[in-house]
Amino acid sequence: MPLSVRPLHSLDIFTPWFDVARSEIMPAIRAKFTQDDHLATYLKNTDNRDLAEATTTDTFRGTGMSLNNISILNNSMWRGKNVMGSVLMAVRAELFTKK
Repeated sequence: MPLSVRPLHSLDIFTPWFDVARSEIMPAIRAKFTQDDHLATYLKNTDNRDLAEATTTDTFRGTGMSLNNISILNNSMWRGKNVMGSVLMAVRAELFTKK
């Protein structure tokens, strides 16, 4: 019987972990920004801009790209999942709804 093999790069190993990681990171980030008014204001002042962790070494928490890479301005070019940016934007939205 022939084996069915697909290339490793076609597997998205991060998908099952995205929600788990978010649920683990979210309480800590929420606590950080709700317990410090200065940090809360700083985060709220980012308005509705996309937030990202610019790092070439972490494609899960960050964009997988350097801040110096001009392509970082286009999130469709990011190699990473940007979990940290996603969490920060979610906490920011919570801060705006609490006013």
